[in-house]
Amino acid sequence: YKSRGDYVTALSTISYAEGLLDSLARLGKIDIKWRREKRKRVVTAGTFDILHPGHVMMLWKAASLGELYVIVARDENVRRFKKRDPVFPESARVVLVESLKPVKKAVLGDESDILRKVVELKPDIVFLGPDQHVDESSLKKQLEARGLKSVEVVRLKERIRDYSPSSSTQAIMGIIRAYCYHEEGARNVKAEGD
Repeated sequence: YKSRGDYVTALSTISYAEGLLDSLARLGKIDIKWRREKRKRVVTAGTFDILHPGHVMMLWKAASLGELYVIVARDENVRRFKKRDPVFPESARVVLVESLKPVKKAVLGDESDILRKVVELKPDIVFLGPDQHVDESSLKKQLEARGLKSVEVVRLKERIRDYSPSSSTQAIMGIIRAYCYHEEGARNVKAEGD
């Protein structure tokens, strides 16, 4: 059917045949085990303070390599590394990230050991964003020292600029321009109680 361009019948026939095989296996008439390709486990991490299109596109790139697990930075680590308070608390950021379609699971990082969750998740691939100040070879050595011998470290070379804003700073500056620099915007913020 496929060779004749009748894809609906081709898929229906495949599904029907698969169902028959499953039924025969359940009845003990045949011994069949379906092989499923094991997807690689991909881990990425970040603050994800103000979700923007750059985050989403980066997560889709990471998810194209396998099942994506995301480590969301703890509030304390945001303060330590970014020298500012996060806009959204960690509990909100992990919920937002996990709600995204490419993300299999989002977890909070560890406050004292930023690699602890990576080791717990046992990834096949660690996916780094372009702005993460981590040396790939150094990270690989640190993970090997903790028992993760065959982890591949992949870095997205540059920001995906197809959509704006493509960074949290751009998003924050857009909010400031819209609501703080204009008298009308400032009135709107005051009227809403923020």
